[in-house]
Amino acid sequence: MNSYAAAWAIDDYRLTSTGSPWGVLVWPEVRLGEITDRQASGSVVRLAIVAGLEDIQVSTSASSSDGRPVMVEYRTGMGHDIHRLVPGRKLVLGGVTIPADVGFETHSDGDVLCHALIDALAGAIAEGDLGTHFPEDDPDAEDARSLDFVREFAGHVRAAGFSVRNVDAFVVLGPIRLRPHLASMRANLADALGLDESAVSVKARSNDGLGPEGEGTACAAWANVLVYPSGPP
Repeated sequence: MNSYAAAWAIDDYRLTSTGSPWGVLVWPEVRLGEITDRQASGSVVRLAIVAGLEDIQVSTSASSSDGRPVMVEYRTGMGHDIHRLVPGRKLVLGGVTIPADVGFETHSDGDVLCHALIDALAGAIAEGDLGTHFPEDDPDAEDARSLDFVREFAGHVRAAGFSVRNVDAFVVLGPIRLRPHLASMRANLADALGLDESAVSVKARSNDGLGPEGEGTACAAWANVLVYPSGPP
């Protein structure tokens, strides 16, 4: 590696050689000009961490008003949901129906994992929360599949000019074994968001019998997401 920089992982800018060893950042993807001795010119990379940023000439929305380079504005969002469990209802998590004697006492299918994910996405783009976009008293939401809400809201995120980078989520439920179903939940969420499964993580916790989740009278989920500007849809 030469003394100029180390490079890995950025999306949405192109780096091309222009006489300067750094090149020019141009929307919409990253092209690596001259960064390392071993990296071929023109290779696509995801992030460039460079020294001597004053040598970078920036054109496009990647520049500030005074022309200084601006890195990609990543945003995070956090979501949470919890619902009571009652006999005779379906238990749906991440679009997967879990074999159980109890399920969610809610207006829709009660999928707390999907609800937490929507909550996180809404927070990341600063557009309210789950209830802002899918009110509980909406008659169209009765017995609705929450995974369809995720798919719909993913389109809303794209329309707002953002793309989802990754999701990290976990479900808390004590007495019911969820691990055999995590791969299916992960696949469902990735498909609904238009992501590769490698960008989606779903975990489960028992809570060691503590609280309503540990006792099995309720189920909760948390989700964290990372989004970044993707330009006009």
